[in-house]
Amino acid sequence: KDQMFHHFDLYRINSQDQFMELGFDEYFYQENSWCLIEWPEVINTLLKEINTKKHVYICALEHVYGDINKRRLLLSPFS
Repeated sequence: KDQMFHHFDLYRINSQDQFMELGFDEYFYQENSWCLIEWPEVINTLLKEINTKKHVYICALEHVYGDINKRRLLLSPFS
């Protein structure tokens, strides 16, 4: 099956309510869907609820030394 990837950079999101008002939480419930989240702290409560149903991963982008145009994607399980 095809997989869908959704990237969320929550740097400018101020609250979990704002995240949900924008409808972003709906992506968590789509089949064959992966949600990659930067700056997840603002929605920790929601992620704890979702993590009981799906696997949640936190992502970070890291600069690749010596090449300002490259980034490395780091994934870690949410706990």
